[in-house]
Amino acid sequence: MGDYAIAQQDAASSTLAALDPETVTYTPYGGSARSIEVFLDRQPPQAIEGMGTSPTAIVRARNDVAAGLNAATLDTGGDSVTWPPKRGDSTTKSSRILSILAVDAAWITCLIG
Repeated sequence: MGDYAIAQQDAASSTLAALDPETVTYTPYGGSARSIEVFLDRQPPQAIEGMGTSPTAIVRARNDVAAGLNAATLDTGGDSVTWPPKRGDSTTKSSRILSILAVDAAWITCLIG
């Protein structure tokens, strides 16, 4: 990893600690579930092909295989995130990662639903 990428990862760690992330469960397709910290931007329910209408969210996580999501290995349509559609609610929903919206050395932004 180059100096620029290391600097971005360090900045991402500082940003995550300073803001108010939520803990969700990420499950790679065919893999083991693990907890990660993310920023959730809850969206209105949307029609999702083959699933009907479902709550959706934009997830922003560290682009890091150990501490977040990894853009190089992410399986859209196969990997899932279990999250509370209402912040602070104990009721959770498992949603597929539908698409990658943006990615850089520090962060990955995905649509789930």
